[in-house]
Amino acid sequence: MLVNAVTLKQNCRLAAEFAKGVEKEVDVKAGKVTIIHEELVNLEMPAMMTVFDAADVAILERMKVGETIALV
Repeated sequence: MLVNAVTLKQNCRLAAEFAKGVEKEVDVKAGKVTIIHEELVNLEMPAMMTVFDAADVAILERMKVGETIALV
């Protein structure tokens, strides 16, 4: 497969914005998930534990405590 230089540059930039996180707690009733994550460069947020509101509770139903996820 051929990849042009612009696509490659865009993909590298996007990859640099990813951060890993671990699902610490999933609260379907409250619609929240607690994630311990690396620094979120694009949000200027240091590494920490953060509680996120879920836009869709169905997403939380598929999450499991201890799973590693990618944050953008």
